[in-house]
Amino acid sequence: MTKAAVEDTLKQTRDRADQGEARLKEAADEISKGNQIIQVRDSNCTCVGATQLYVTDADVACLVPRTQHLQNDLRSAKNKLKLKASVIVQQEQALEQKQAVRYCLWMQIITWAAGSVTLRMCSPHLS
Repeated sequence: MTKAAVEDTLKQTRDRADQGEARLKEAADEISKGNQIIQVRDSNCTCVGATQLYVTDADVACLVPRTQHLQNDLRSAKNKLKLKASVIVQQEQALEQKQAVRYCLWMQIITWAAGSVTLRMCSPHLS
């Protein structure tokens, strides 16, 4: 091998080593980010160690009340939504009744204006 070929091979090897070091630093940064995410826990749940990477029975015991609380919140939200939906249905029915009465009164006004003096009840909603 010539000196130029050896220098070229050495340069390529150094470039690959630099690239490997860059990838290693990126991987270490990602691992650090992951560890930070793992360490950020609910302040109410003190049973999990900062370096622990597996779920223990104590972790589950801490999470069960939170799960129950979330389920209760979901149940409450569903009930509230059902109540709102029933109120909307009632409001729509009341609006339909008002519109029917308005139409009936409008028709009576038109009939009266046309010369007929007879007023009549044309909607069962007026009772």
